[in-house]
Amino acid sequence: MSKLVIVESPAKVKTIRKFLPEGFEVDSCVGHIRDLPKNRKTAPKAIRDEPWADLAVDVDDDFQPYYVTIRGKGKVINQLKKKLKGADELLLAMDEDREGESISWHLTEALNPDVPVKRMVFNEITKDAVLAALENPRDLDMDLVQAQETRRILDRLYGYRLSDLLRKKIGGNLSAGRVQTPAVRLVVNRERERRAFRSADYWDLKALLAKGSDAFEAALYDVDGQRVATSGDFDKDTGRLKEGSEALVLDEEQARALQAQVEEGTWRVDDLEERQRQSKPPAPFITSTLQQDASSRLNMSPGETMRVAQTLYEEGWITYMRTDSTNLSKEAMEGAKAAILDTWGQEYYKKRSYGEDKSKGAQEAHEAIRPAGSTFAHPSGTDLRGKAKELYRLIYRRTLASQMANERYTSTTVHVKVDTARFKATGKRVDFAGYRKAYPTQKREDTELPAMVVGDVLECRELTAESHETKPPSRFTEASLVKALEEAGVGRPSTYADIISKIQDRDYVVKDGRSLVPTLKAFFVVDFLERYFRQLVDTDFTAHMEGALDEIAAGKANWRTYLEEFYKGDKGLNPAVEQLMEEVDPREAREIQLEGLPYPLKISRYGPYIEAEVDGETMTADIPEAVTPDELTPEYAEKLLKRKASGPQRLGEDPETGLDVLLLTGRYGPYVQLGDRDDVEGKPQRSSLPDGWAMEDVTLEDALWLLSMPKPIGEHPDGGEILVGIGRYGPYVAHDPPGDKKRVYANVKEVADLRTVTVDEALDLLKAKKRRSRKGTLREMGEHPETGDAIELRGGRYGPYFKMGKTNKSLPKAMDVDEATLEDAVFLLSLPGQLGEHPDGGTVFKDLGRYGPYVCHEDEGGNRTYANLESYEKLKTVELDEALELIAAEA
Repeated sequence: MSKLVIVESPAKVKTIRKFLPEGFEVDSCVGHIRDLPKNRKTAPKAIRDEPWADLAVDVDDDFQPYYVTIRGKGKVINQLKKKLKGADELLLAMDEDREGESISWHLTEALNPDVPVKRMVFNEITKDAVLAALENPRDLDMDLVQAQETRRILDRLYGYRLSDLLRKKIGGNLSAGRVQTPAVRLVVNRERERRAFRSADYWDLKALLAKGSDAFEAALYDVDGQRVATSGDFDKDTGRLKEGSEALVLDEEQARALQAQVEEGTWRVDDLEERQRQSKPPAPFITSTLQQDASSRLNMSPGETMRVAQTLYEEGWITYMRTDSTNLSKEAMEGAKAAILDTWGQEYYKKRSYGEDKSKGAQEAHEAIRPAGSTFAHPSGTDLRGKAKELYRLIYRRTLASQMANERYTSTTVHVKVDTARFKATGKRVDFAGYRKAYPTQKREDTELPAMVVGDVLECRELTAESHETKPPSRFTEASLVKALEEAGVGRPSTYADIISKIQDRDYVVKDGRSLVPTLKAFFVVDFLERYFRQLVDTDFTAHMEGALDEIAAGKANWRTYLEEFYKGDKGLNPAVEQLMEEVDPREAREIQLEGLPYPLKISRYGPYIEAEVDGETMTADIPEAVTPDELTPEYAEKLLKRKASGPQRLGEDPETGLDVLLLTGRYGPYVQLGDRDDVEGKPQRSSLPDGWAMEDVTLEDALWLLSMPKPIGEHPDGGEILVGIGRYGPYVAHDPPGDKKRVYANVKEVADLRTVTVDEALDLLKAKKRRSRKGTLREMGEHPETGDAIELRGGRYGPYFKMGKTNKSLPKAMDVDEATLEDAVFLLSLPGQLGEHPDGGTVFKDLGRYGPYVCHEDEGGNRTYANLESYEKLKTVELDEALELIAAEA
């Protein structure tokens, strides 16, 4: 007989199996196996006729949920049942959180084992942790299970009932969610603040001062003893000075007059203050802070961060990555201490404790995210690559920093007087780097000021008058939204990445660079829910609910009582929804007023539109989908209405059909059209204007050219035509082969290139696309001259790469796969290549990364300084001295 251990992820199976003694079988359930059905059609037959069947929760009988096996998981359950027949004990080794406890319970329900069942929990996948968990199994914690199931049921009731109300009153495929909607509201409210913001203009002076050869910048601070205004002195809603402020607001004339007055004066140090200060290291990572720092330092989205962290956890590199505890175990503190003493010495070490879990309940793991084990693997000593190595290095550094001494520095403030004006400069001198050795700051630090004493005369090398405009509040980024959700108590560590992904997938938020911008659809949803369900979209509701779940998880509250009050109470969800179904007029729900817009904004099944009275008549104008709220100004609205009032613009006549060629604007923006609806059968032929094309510049020739797309330009040697066209991903060339074969597309950089592209150029683009898209083994390169290992050239998802055993290396972007040689393969597979030691300690190496070839200095603390190389050939020939020069210049 054997013991069966079940984990969630197949990736864990191999890692855990090697730690267990003989007689243990390890398998995976591949995540969740059961869930509430999506709707009445997929619900169990026994409940399909019930009024609550779409919810799959019997709201009339103690909120009994009805679960079904997730599609595709029946086979997994059957396989596990077969293995269970030969076992004398079942060990459920799911993650140590509510979700893991819930999966464990669902497994016992589905497998119905007749052998003893135990929970095996560990916070890291190391031999010591796994064997310790094996020695100390526990029973299923039904309080944790009930807390997780309560969350699932409540989310179903909240989401389904409110989504149904939104669709009936506003229309479209709208949805609401207990965590999703407060997140959208945060983004919408920030955009409302930006629309309400009124900018203010002010001027000041900047001086470049010097003592001897040392120069520094100083800004105008006061004139005749009156402090000069800065951005913080202005009211963001009015653009005027805040009430009670006595700051001096300079206009351009005053600033330039003052500039002329003081420029030739004597600049003398008026007062100088030095203060000894310290900064403490940040706590070890929890889920939210890891997502925030990975976003700002590594440009990784929360979703990508969690995927990479999951892999690091499953491969045994870090502890469990879903946690809201900053606590470090004794083992972790000893591991950090050893690494600090070995790298920097005793003076940099300071034992620190970061307290207990933030959550009173037991939802998440009880330790911060840190390198696994009692001895931390140095990032340079791992076989990790790419984002996995970068994220592990970040976790490693943060953990060490949390157990290091304070940074000590001297803060200097100097006031320099000239005539009636005083200028101010601040500086910072680091006296002891402390934890900054492991975790340098991202922000630009104030420069160290030269040594000065009161009365010193300084040289003014440059004096400029500068104009400033106060800025509206910044939009949320993914990182700052995670921080806002955490501060508001919305969601839990395991949900942040999913929240941000979901609100983008459902078209409530779009990304503009790194900023999150709400769509107009989001404004309608938030406006409606604020009007009728403010308590449910307020962040306080979700935060209080998390507290209630903690009480349920701790066995201090009854889950059914909580759901009863939420759903059926005097202020419960169900009576409120039922009342609004009867009372709310859809016409009112489909109209909102945007700050600063003189017209009401409405929405229909075709999207948002403006409605206005023009010459006594009601006129509407569709708002193009690509328009964001900040672009919807009064001027833009007038432009849309004017275009609609003037009707379609006739550009001329198509010489082939005799039909009018029209220029119009609609839901998807401006477009050209051949003929009117009355002139043709079915829908008229249309073509959207490419990005960057202004309607007023479009000619008849342009319109006819767009309407001719996709357009043949010649024959392909393999048969069929070569076409040019403009699609959803931009301009392209395509091969349209004979028969039923699919078209092959290749992108073209600019729309204008489609006018001049030749058949030969199109064939080159198609050939290059074919090479990039090839997968599998492309060519056998031969054997490595030293090891004898076989080397293959392969095609993959991210392009061609060389493969030797378990080692892979991408080809440089400029390298043609047909010209790659065995010499190239041997060289690339040898990377990263050590060039030597750095004079300041650490090593210098060269490598090929996602942004091209580079050299890098990695110091003893794992900190890196990169410098790009100009070409692949330079990567092959660069020597240590040249690399040191490039790195010094970059630093």
